[in-house]
Amino acid sequence: MEFVNPLVALIDRNALKNNIDFIRKLYPDKEIILPVKANGYGHDDLLIVNEAATSGVRMFAVARVDEGVTLREKGVVFPILILGVERGENVKLAIKHSIELSVSDLANLIEIEKVASEVGVKVKVHILVDTGMSRMGVELSELKSIIQCIKKSEYLHLASVFTHFARSDESVFSIKEQLVIFENARTIFLEHDLIPDFFHCSNSGGIENYNGPDWTNAVRPGIMVYGYSQKIGGSDSLIPVMTLTAKVIHCKDVKKNRAVGYGHTFITSKDVRLATVSIGYADGLPRICSNNLVVRINGKDYKQCGRISMDLTVVEVDKKVNVGDTVYIFGSPKYAPLNANDIANRSGTISYEILTGIGNRCLRKIL
Repeated sequence: MEFVNPLVALIDRNALKNNIDFIRKLYPDKEIILPVKANGYGHDDLLIVNEAATSGVRMFAVARVDEGVTLREKGVVFPILILGVERGENVKLAIKHSIELSVSDLANLIEIEKVASEVGVKVKVHILVDTGMSRMGVELSELKSIIQCIKKSEYLHLASVFTHFARSDESVFSIKEQLVIFENARTIFLEHDLIPDFFHCSNSGGIENYNGPDWTNAVRPGIMVYGYSQKIGGSDSLIPVMTLTAKVIHCKDVKKNRAVGYGHTFITSKDVRLATVSIGYADGLPRICSNNLVVRINGKDYKQCGRISMDLTVVEVDKKVNVGDTVYIFGSPKYAPLNANDIANRSGTISYEILTGIGNRCLRKIL
């Protein structure tokens, strides 16, 4: 007898295809490098890789080597790029599993080259240029040394030179400022006759808010692949890929003036039915949203009431709602009244945090 999980994230393959197709229409000639870090932005990395591959995506990106190793162990053979910086034993682990490495400084590159030469493997490296994010990345002043190191080694292959935009969802001017620096970096590589397979810079905001530059040949769409636009002013072209659902596990008819939940932050204003739902803040539903959410059950919208607790939340419903009914928490407008942006706005955060915060107690299921 198997456990029936009452908490399910429905992953819509048609929505994913729609979003990838939208990107391809914008940039038909550019390679898509699809980030699947943080378990595919909470969607299940392997599900996303497999479905994106059917839409022609052939390269994926993660944040850390362990994420890449997990994908390899699940059978993924496509190129995998680590967007973060790995050092020490993690460099060896990446090379062992044919995972491509980002380079953030000369010492990092020297370490990668040393390990590659010891094991006799040619490693694909990606030079991250810091153009204004100031987290990681090579400064322009370091590039000549980086280039010399690559050119003199038979164990390094320059797979790409890339950068990352800091304000692409809010400022085209900021994008242009960073691109000036990135183009200077490109010029240095061209002057030294070292041409990478790819130049790439555009994240979701860069893709939606700035058309270019023409000399790049890859893009890195993150959140927009999962259905959330970064376009200044908004866009209706994308469809949320995840729809989060739970189940009604208990119903109770109560009288007017009945207190509900921890702290009694909600008092019923009339005789009403309360439905207890199988989701709480441990599953990624923010406690700060208590008394400020709407869910959908049997095609009708109902207000959440009382404090969201660790494992459960309560909804004020009517006699049409019964134990076993599916509750749509957020996601596609086809199913749910809210999306991850709506939850984020009520929580003082961003959709990324909501999506990646969906816990491991939640089953991911292809729709």
